[in-house]
Amino acid sequence: MDDLQHEKSGVEMQLKATQREHEDLREKFDEAVVSCESMLLSLEDARSQIQAQTSEVELLTASAEAERTEGSKMMDALKEEKSGVELQLKANQKDRDDLQEKFNEAV
Repeated sequence: MDDLQHEKSGVEMQLKATQREHEDLREKFDEAVVSCESMLLSLEDARSQIQAQTSEVELLTASAEAERTEGSKMMDALKEEKSGVELQLKANQKDRDDLQEKFNEAV
């Protein structure tokens, strides 16, 4: 009977040790879950920030493209205006030369 009592005490001690290990593991598991949830929230926040920055970059890119297009149009208009001015200058130079020639003949 003493052997059974002794064996029962040993089994009870093992059971208590196993229960303590189980509780310790459960506590570590719960801590890990909390840590993972915290990391997940941080990742979601980072993702939101990246999405906001991506939207901002897309808006800036679209704005820059619109400005570039407008600048190109202005450059084209200035080139056309320059060509017109150059043609007018050549015509004026020819008129001046013709007048100079008439003046020289008249003098």
